[in-house]
Amino acid sequence: MSTKNYFAPGSNYYDHHREITFNNPGANAVDLLRAALAEDVEPIQAEPVQSPSGELFKYIHVAVTSEDERLQIHRMVSNIVHLPKMQQVCDELYKLMKNKKVLCSINPDSMLVELRRMGLPDASQEGFSDKNFSHYYKAPKLD
Repeated sequence: MSTKNYFAPGSNYYDHHREITFNNPGANAVDLLRAALAEDVEPIQAEPVQSPSGELFKYIHVAVTSEDERLQIHRMVSNIVHLPKMQQVCDELYKLMKNKKVLCSINPDSMLVELRRMGLPDASQEGFSDKNFSHYYKAPKLD
């Protein structure tokens, strides 16, 4: 699978310990990522990614108390909602839920509203309909 779809110019990529911003619109994103991850290149520091409304992601797990970690989870979700397919978005959210970073809602409609607030494409874009989200979304099971 090509990584070209994931790293658009002007977007942010979050490595484990650093944030990399792609500012060169004419360059290939894969080459930019390789150059930024090389040992001799210093990554560009950017402002923290905020949702359009300026609030953090609503469903961050209650066990996460550190503000830095909460902001990191918010950034992860900001990146997840920009993935090219709804199935990938739902799979990544499920992984965060399993790692106790995110509390996914039992109601897929409320989760979809929050993801749309975070930047998930609206239903007019192919593959991002409400029905498609409900199909791929794995709600937590009640024990």
